[in-house]
Amino acid sequence: MKTVIEPLRDGSRLHFFRKGKLQRKLRLGPNHVHAFITHRDGSVTDLGISHNLLTNAGRDLWANTFGHAALHAGTHTTAPTTTLVTDSALAGSAGLYNGWRLYSPITGLTTPLVYANCGAGGSSTTIVIDQWWTAADAVGTTPAVSSVYLLVPMCAPRFMGLSTNTTPAAGDTTLTGEITTGGCARAKATFAHTSGTATFTQQTVYSVTASFTAIASMALFTAASTAAAGVMVFETALNQTATVGNGDTLTVTDTVTLSG
Repeated sequence: MKTVIEPLRDGSRLHFFRKGKLQRKLRLGPNHVHAFITHRDGSVTDLGISHNLLTNAGRDLWANTFGHAALHAGTHTTAPTTTLVTDSALAGSAGLYNGWRLYSPITGLTTPLVYANCGAGGSSTTIVIDQWWTAADAVGTTPAVSSVYLLVPMCAPRFMGLSTNTTPAAGDTTLTGEITTGGCARAKATFAHTSGTATFTQQTVYSVTASFTAIASMALFTAASTAAAGVMVFETALNQTATVGNGDTLTVTDTVTLSG
């Protein structure tokens, strides 16, 4: 199946073709982000709603996922670590599987199956990962050398980052000035969806432990760590900048729309 991306101002439309004939279309967006601050004295500052931006890299990952790009199976030829997978027969290119998910071990299971989110970097024989996760999203056990793994295209932007950057752009691949301290570092968002509806939400509540005077944007990533990076699928300038201090909480909710 071939996938063609039609960029739109507030999202994109995916066209799925088989043997030259259009099979179906899927619209992504429009999406929006809502943020508010709960101050330590109990007062609330509503920062309003802003339109979400689906990045070019996010469009490509959506296409690979919905178009079901070819899977890849291989073998760990060197003992995996918590940040790197090595396969001498991988024969890929650096960052080829950025945003994908790696499952291991998939044969001869003597330990529970774990997964990792693939990031940018690496080489033709290595893949950078964020960590090993269990099915319950706890820290997983690192697989053994010679274990068989499976790479699957997976657009799962589950991790939210914040920044003082005020000018998001579709061509961005990283969140300029991403905050890594003070309780505002990248964190796993909470997913919610009502069956049969065309939207889902990713929400993060940041417990602030430092002072920030101009949090201006947010982004959703496919990987937990800034080292692995992953794909930045969505990037959004907040409707108003957030000024927060120790003891405040900043709640950011990203609503994503999927429709035919």
